[in-house]
Amino acid sequence: GGLAVEAQGEQVALLPHGATFGELAMLGQVDRHTITVRAVTFCFLHTIRRSDFSAVLEDYPEDKEQVLQISLGQVEWPCFQDIDTRLLHLFGLHTHRRNYSAGETYAVDGEAVLV
Repeated sequence: GGLAVEAQGEQVALLPHGATFGELAMLGQVDRHTITVRAVTFCFLHTIRRSDFSAVLEDYPEDKEQVLQISLGQVEWPCFQDIDTRLLHLFGLHTHRRNYSAGETYAVDGEAVLV
């Protein structure tokens, strides 16, 4: 499915299949979300709770270091673009699948999402 990114009521981007959003909040880089993500077509999103995200990093300290390096550097979206696929797989084991119809808004609340 397709997702539109909106800022201040204006569409600023379309997210391609496989894109992520919410990472900056997950990494503690922003205090609040400044974008709205809206389904353009029917789509499935895989969400991960911050607590599960943190638990994965605690269970795999070698991968935690990679994520910490991302969060300590100059973070720009999409910050998980070059992350090790093994780590993405570990996060994927803890995701929850959600369905969104065209026009529905995904309210980001401390979750990173793998599309």
